[in-house]
Amino acid sequence: MLKSFDNSLTSALSLRRLAMVWGLFVLICLSLGYPTLNRYAPDTSANPIEQQWSSLADTIYYSSLVEKGFMEEPDSHWRYRVLVPYVAKPFYLLSKGYIGSWNPIFFGLLVANSLFVASAALLLFLIGSTVTGSRTVGFISSFLCLSHFNISNLYLAGLVDSSELFVLILTTWFLLHKKWWALPFMGGIAFLARETTVVFTASLSAGWFLVEIMKGEFRRSEIYVIVCYGLGALVIGFGGLMLLRYIGTSKIVDPWQFIDSLGTHDLSAISRGISELITSKALFYGFVWLLPLGLLGIRVIPKNWLWATILTTIGALGLVIMMSAGENAGRPLFNVAGPMLLIAAASYITKVLNLERSS
Repeated sequence: MLKSFDNSLTSALSLRRLAMVWGLFVLICLSLGYPTLNRYAPDTSANPIEQQWSSLADTIYYSSLVEKGFMEEPDSHWRYRVLVPYVAKPFYLLSKGYIGSWNPIFFGLLVANSLFVASAALLLFLIGSTVTGSRTVGFISSFLCLSHFNISNLYLAGLVDSSELFVLILTTWFLLHKKWWALPFMGGIAFLARETTVVFTASLSAGWFLVEIMKGEFRRSEIYVIVCYGLGALVIGFGGLMLLRYIGTSKIVDPWQFIDSLGTHDLSAISRGISELITSKALFYGFVWLLPLGLLGIRVIPKNWLWATILTTIGALGLVIMMSAGENAGRPLFNVAGPMLLIAAASYITKVLNLERSS
């Protein structure tokens, strides 16, 4: 059934039409992120020394990466999130001195983030259409994504979370179509985006794989092949983190230590992390409508995706608690659970408003 619908979707939507939709999404993203160009400066909106985990504090590191490059940056975990800054760098260099009052650094970051967010929204359209058999649901899920609190206020404001969202949605697309061979490729992109992206993609893939094993979807020979793909993704992902750290410091650092440095594990820190999670305004804004609408439409989500997302979300919750992420908690949780909830919410809205009328 999935294969037959994929064929009909491909025949109905040419690559040219999909490119037009993607272009529309890019223009929407550019308009949503416009205030960063000359209305406010995200890198000065919060003091990273006084408020290390405040929502926009780390834009100062990403903007410095765009301007100065990787080798000129002092050692910190922000330094190794290079995918968005290096996609932004050509746009910064081309625009510098030619865009008037606009900030060329944040112009580059806005273009780069717009490309990733627009690509994530297009993939949501394809995934939603595939899962539900409705292009209406797919399109609504894309626009729900673009209108989400995180997109205009955070992802298009000089941060790098757009790349993590894109990688996780692209991984979901590959898993949905049983393209397990793509996992090593995703590991190669994940370590360039963020260190957490490696963990989240591995967790999502492992959870999906375990559910399909329990459903009896694989022959024994297929299991061995998929395990090899998964191990290859882990080697590339964590090996890439080690390589970046070695290039930056000339030291070989255990990738687990690299991730462990993001948080602490003592009881007082965990208690503080839980308290900050519960009182996070950004988390509330991000899920106040998404979670209830998503839960109301959750039945359309395939079980393998549902349980893989639950497993990964539990891991993400543990991570944000250990980090005492506070106002940053909503970003990784949205990246992990958001894609599934957006499609579920779009399905519920389509059903309630009776948008799918028979011809």
